[in-house]
Amino acid sequence: MLATDEIILMTFAVILFLALDDKMAATKVGLVLSQIFSLTTSEHCFYDTITKFQNQMITVERLLEYTKQKQESKDGLVIEHWPKGCEIRFKDVSLSYKSDQDHVLKHLNFVIKNKQKVAIVGRTGSGKTSLISTLVRLYDFEGTIFIGNVDIKTLPVDFLRTKISVVPQEPTIFSGTLRENIDPRGQYSDVDIWKAISTVNLSLFRNLDEKIDNNLSVGQKQLICMCRALVRRNKIVIFDESNASVDSDTEALIQKVISDIFAECTVIAVMHKLRYVLNFDLVLVVDKGMIIEYGDPSSLLKKKNGMLSNLFNRQ
Repeated sequence: MLATDEIILMTFAVILFLALDDKMAATKVGLVLSQIFSLTTSEHCFYDTITKFQNQMITVERLLEYTKQKQESKDGLVIEHWPKGCEIRFKDVSLSYKSDQDHVLKHLNFVIKNKQKVAIVGRTGSGKTSLISTLVRLYDFEGTIFIGNVDIKTLPVDFLRTKISVVPQEPTIFSGTLRENIDPRGQYSDVDIWKAISTVNLSLFRNLDEKIDNNLSVGQKQLICMCRALVRRNKIVIFDESNASVDSDTEALIQKVISDIFAECTVIAVMHKLRYVLNFDLVLVVDKGMIIEYGDPSSLLKKKNGMLSNLFNRQ
């Protein structure tokens, strides 16, 4: 493999050699230069092919790793009309992704009351997303989490997840129609779907059976994910840094939906941007897997050397 700078050096050497040879025809000079530049193009194609191959191998490795994952247990008791009340209580909850690794969550104890709007804030890597992952049992954790006075470990995991709506930081959009993305199981009426679309001002679409464009912005994808949450009408809604990569208009719309449309729901929002933190009833400040501060935002912001105050003033 020839580096680009080596090819440039060779080109100058050939030009110098040809300049000293008066008998060399101009056509031959052009031919030599053409071959050198062709070599450069071939080199770039080679590197591009190698890069694509490496990316494909990473995909294969991930698929193989997925096939080795332990099947999630579906054991548990399905409770009709659960949850009737959406108080969430963490009792001595700890989490480690692997048995030989340090805990990413450490002995968490707190209560979120029914219909409260709660912001979870903290530095990158502090444990915010790990905390909400325990609510949908993505990982086995120590301790107990109660939702509506029911230990969530006693519920079938798929049943639990149908009762909690999540709007992720990186929204997943599937190939297919708008209807299939909002209502993949065909459970809801056109009226319900259009109502959700209207609520989030997703005016881009005119037909539910319209194919989704791959060029949607992050904000538009977030709005589609919010439509999914709206049509399901779950009493618990989680926003995982959904305002991190959207424009100010979409961020304001998300906050309006949280305060107005989800007024009767318990809402947990992992927040990166803190401009709307005062709109929440409660703030949990997480650092190194522990709850450092816990309380209403206005009180926490008044603490001179408080962590929430420091994070807020840096933005």
